[in-house]
Amino acid sequence: MVIAIVLLQSLACSNAHSTDFENEKNKILELLELERKYHLEKLASELVNLQSDDFTTINAGEVFKPTKEEGIDMFSNYFSSVEFINWDDIAPPVIKFSEDLTVAYVTVQKKVVIKYVDEIGEQKQQATDFAWVSIYRKVEGVWKLDLIASTNKQLLAE
Repeated sequence: MVIAIVLLQSLACSNAHSTDFENEKNKILELLELERKYHLEKLASELVNLQSDDFTTINAGEVFKPTKEEGIDMFSNYFSSVEFINWDDIAPPVIKFSEDLTVAYVTVQKKVVIKYVDEIGEQKQQATDFAWVSIYRKVEGVWKLDLIASTNKQLLAE
């Protein structure tokens, strides 16, 4: 009888953890969809508001900790200079969690195609495959993007 009770408790805890995991995974997937939406709709403030106050980015051999204002300015400038043709996953994101479900990391592969006007005024199109890892941290019960480390491979320029 004791074995049956222990087994049932173990299964109940396992099912609760599985349910919690699925709930948290869905929250991260919602954030990823918001990130896509904010890029396509060019909403710099909304995108930066998904980040933690201690947000860090790693790219091109540099570590940068932009303030919220710097992040908004950076995205606003970028968004005003491009038109997004494509900002879609190449493969489904892979999401993993810490045991206590307060930290998550996500690996992403995405193809981004943009149109822009170059320095001599000609319309150009560029396709780039990006790969990155995002680390999310729960801050007062809300997932925030805490760190992103990315790399890219330019595919074509016209």
